[in-house]
Amino acid sequence: MKYDYSQLKTYGDPEVSSIRYRNYPVRSCRGMWDFPAENIVLPFYLYSIGEDTWHCKGYSRRTNSSILSLEYVQEGEFVFEQERQLYHVKSGEMFLVYPGKSSSMYCRPVTARKRMIILKGNMLKMIADALGLDKIDKFVPHDRKMLDDFYDEIEALTNSGSSSSFYRACSLCYNLLVETARSGRQDGYPQNLRRILDFIHSRLYGKLSLKELSSFAGISPTGLNQLFHQYFQTSPIEYFLDRKLELAENLLRQNNKSVKEIAGLLSYPSSQYFSFKFKQKYGRTPLAAARGVIKSR
Repeated sequence: MKYDYSQLKTYGDPEVSSIRYRNYPVRSCRGMWDFPAENIVLPFYLYSIGEDTWHCKGYSRRTNSSILSLEYVQEGEFVFEQERQLYHVKSGEMFLVYPGKSSSMYCRPVTARKRMIILKGNMLKMIADALGLDKIDKFVPHDRKMLDDFYDEIEALTNSGSSSSFYRACSLCYNLLVETARSGRQDGYPQNLRRILDFIHSRLYGKLSLKELSSFAGISPTGLNQLFHQYFQTSPIEYFLDRKLELAENLLRQNNKSVKEIAGLLSYPSSQYFSFKFKQKYGRTPLAAARGVIKSR
């Protein structure tokens, strides 16, 4: 998609061309809780949290960012560029808007939805650099339930409106940064394997053959199998199919698509086959999984 830059609107922030989030603290029926940044004795603090839906004409460009934003895609796909590196970030994946870097984003094909946590503070970049987050622009979380729980708890704390809950939320944000660094580094993976994994993750909505993957990687099918058995104790295609089912589970958690729609979205030959493979991995049908999410809320 080639973006029409004439669509851009400026909202007054010199860093960014559009703002789609509310600043912390949030407004509720009890009014506004004010925690001025200059009164916060923390190395960094929670600046904003929320969820937003983007449309295909939406575009954001940020120059020399003063914030760190953990952007967690819930639905659709975002095209994210940071320091001239382009990424396609799909549902269940994350990208980081990083302090000191310039970035832009838009969604495709029509709408996309994400959750975000935005941090600010004088020592934020130093802490993030020490954790190695400067080397992570986009990644696929290993434990999406844990990530969902982090976002839910931090948002619940912001909605309570007390100063103690604010400081507790900031503390949880540090824990989230640590887990993000741990999940995003993919420690011990050689560079060529990381490139192959990025390619696999970019194809989760479609189909992938060993021949196609071998051609992309420049490695023979036998060599690919050996590589994946060394690091994952499985074949590359089984790895691909497992990640596809994890994405399916994440889509079911959102409770806004039917089993048939998800099967079609992920290029399964039929909803029956998708249900069979899902039950084989998780021990219950997709419908039961979706109902379980509804029941637990």
